[in-house]
Amino acid sequence: MFQIMGFNHQKAGYPSVQTFVDAMRRSEAEQLVAFIRFIQAEGLDGYLRAKEWTQFAERYNGPAYAENRYDVLLAQAYEAYGPG
Repeated sequence: MFQIMGFNHQKAGYPSVQTFVDAMRRSEAEQLVAFIRFIQAEGLDGYLRAKEWTQFAERYNGPAYAENRYDVLLAQAYEAYGPG
């Protein structure tokens, strides 16, 4: 569900790359938990709470976020599926 590089396994809450990979294979719920841990470890959760899509996308996806319109896609997904 989410892209987290294996070298970030500790930030995602796993002691080794193998435990990280095993968890990612196990379920989407494990993937969500790892993503939450990772964005909290990176200090990105505040951007999501504030709906600062550009700041989040730039820090999570890197400089190509604008070319791929990740900030726009996040905003559109929030509008379509977020709380009323």
